[in-house]
Amino acid sequence: MDMTREAMEFVEELVKKSAPVHDAMVICGKTYTNEKLYRMDEPPRAEPLKVETLTGLLEYVTGCRLEYKSKPMIIHVSGPTEIDFFSGLDNERKREYLCHASANVHSFRFDQWMGQEDFILRLQSNFAPTEDRDLLLKLAGNVMAQNNVAYADDGITQTATMKTGVSSAANVQVPNPVTLAPYRTFQEVDQPVTQYIFRMKIAGDSPQFLLSDASNGVWKNEAIANIKNYISMEMAKSDLQNIALIG
Repeated sequence: MDMTREAMEFVEELVKKSAPVHDAMVICGKTYTNEKLYRMDEPPRAEPLKVETLTGLLEYVTGCRLEYKSKPMIIHVSGPTEIDFFSGLDNERKREYLCHASANVHSFRFDQWMGQEDFILRLQSNFAPTEDRDLLLKLAGNVMAQNNVAYADDGITQTATMKTGVSSAANVQVPNPVTLAPYRTFQEVDQPVTQYIFRMKIAGDSPQFLLSDASNGVWKNEAIANIKNYISMEMAKSDLQNIALIG
């Protein structure tokens, strides 16, 4: 079935290529051709270099300045994980993209319930150390189910039974909201600190945990500001000129 479809698409493409190309047709005041046309005199453009760190981007901008000489250039921080380095408009009102930086970050499963072991591992590997992160790790690692009174929830605060020794246990209040700093932008800058709603429940005999962003994405603006501040200071050290920094 796939071979038949591919054969039909191949024949259709041959028919299109064999059809005569009209110089131009005017329909309702608009000019058309029956074939996609390509300019042959357009100057070649470089493929953008791809890096994963701010250091790599700045090394290119400072070390390869002869490639763009004194042309006006732009560094665009388009998001917490994406940055482009490109030229100003040329005579064709087009830009040449020379470098693209994309941060290599891991994603945490927000708004999803996780088991005890999975939650602890992801909390350790995806968040910068903070007081609340360490408190959650201690709580998640020691919470226990005991005679169906492992935790209580009134919709605002939660109370959990947590091990305090080899065989003893104590009720502790679960922090809510918690202040955490996930790794979600370039490592060279401070990770934005955000408040999260923390929830816990008992499923069968096992505790489960959930984190939900309570900031409505405000952290993205802080991350962009941190990136711009870092790049601006590094550019000042290298005396880079004719480069606009926007974000």
